[in-house]
Amino acid sequence: MRPPEVFGIILRVLGLITIVYCLWSLFIGIAIYSSSDVADLGMVWSFIIPIVGIPLGLYLLRGAPRVLRFSYPSEK
Repeated sequence: MRPPEVFGIILRVLGLITIVYCLWSLFIGIAIYSSSDVADLGMVWSFIIPIVGIPLGLYLLRGAPRVLRFSYPSEK
């Protein structure tokens, strides 16, 4: 395998890990929020991080073509 292909696989694996972590974090945030009576700033971040992370993970899972082109400009 050529280096751009290996880098593409690494990006996809990183995207999958990001999606799994964000979904887990979102479910934990929902569980904590539903069992708590008071909302604080920590609870808000437990929803913001997954909401931002899931689209980022999906982009990486699709291969992140712009990142790949930036990293290997001479490759197609």
